[in-house]
Amino acid sequence: MELSTIIAFIGILVSISISSITLWLTHIRGPDITLLKTPKFEVNEKHLHEHSEALLNQGYVVTWLELETVTFVFANHGGKSGTITELKFSFVPHESFAGFYNDFHYDFSLGEPRRTISSPPLTIKEGDDQHIDVSSSIRTTEWKKKTLAEVLDPNLKLDDIIEKALEKSKKRFERFYNFLESSQEIGKVSCEITLTKGSFTTIKTEKLIENQPVGIHCDKSLTSLRSLLHKWENLSPTRVDLLNKIKRDFEDLIKEMKSGSKATEAEVDESNIGGSRLNVALWRRLDEIRDSDERKIRWFLIRSEEGFEEDLRELYEKIGKYNNTISEALHLGDLRTKSHFRTINAERKRLHSDVEKIVNKACQLHSKYVS
Repeated sequence: MELSTIIAFIGILVSISISSITLWLTHIRGPDITLLKTPKFEVNEKHLHEHSEALLNQGYVVTWLELETVTFVFANHGGKSGTITELKFSFVPHESFAGFYNDFHYDFSLGEPRRTISSPPLTIKEGDDQHIDVSSSIRTTEWKKKTLAEVLDPNLKLDDIIEKALEKSKKRFERFYNFLESSQEIGKVSCEITLTKGSFTTIKTEKLIENQPVGIHCDKSLTSLRSLLHKWENLSPTRVDLLNKIKRDFEDLIKEMKSGSKATEAEVDESNIGGSRLNVALWRRLDEIRDSDERKIRWFLIRSEEGFEEDLRELYEKIGKYNNTISEALHLGDLRTKSHFRTINAERKRLHSDVEKIVNKACQLHSKYVS
């Protein structure tokens, strides 16, 4: 083979290689989004200091720890635009901090001017980068309300229960103070990223941060935090605040019950059969609402009377059956006889009597605990 032919052949191979590489870099190679530097999460000491000072002046107690805002810088070194579909953070409290921890909150801001978003998606063009600021905070327990739900005692008057709760919550906050004074870490944060990646632009989920310690240094805040302890009884919610709130909740509960009782008074109206169904949701809700601490107290007051819980459950089961009877009769078109009306109204009258017994028990409990 002549030298010129060999040189020409090599030139063709080089051209093919360059074209292949160019094609890979510009068309075939997919997005390749990477984090350029892992940020470090720490409690914002300046905010904690200013926050605790402000709360001290306003008569409130610390309920969250703000973390320093951190910036994630993502670069797309791929050949196509890529999308971050989700950034998901989680926080695991230190075992000594777990008793003070409620939840972990975060949001994102990006762009110029900065705009806040609750979550990506975020598209990054090939060869471009994107800065995402992450603001986060750790919410602590609701000190007084949380403890109130823990010290329920049917042998005590409600105001005595509240006094007991205030004493216990103060001790809990003191342990919180001691923890902040001595600790360098309050827990660990992790982050998962879901993004498009690779030549076939598949969606993948990867660990971005795993169990990174969240540091805390709060020397400047300790004086203010300590002062909160000295004024504990006067910080909101006070004993009177808690007592009045529970009284109002219980009074609202009785109003709901009386409204439900009134609905059972009227007889079935032949012209509005469907409208004679009773609201079973009210009575079921009384059995189920245990999500907030005040409602746990309300539930405790209901349960403290022996047999009240069973009576309540039995009542809404009866109302459910009554409603089913009307629905079935409506479906069959069998409500036109006077005897059927008498049967339905007799059942409704019995239900009214049962509801009145429940209402009277609730009023008696109100007098026992909060009057």
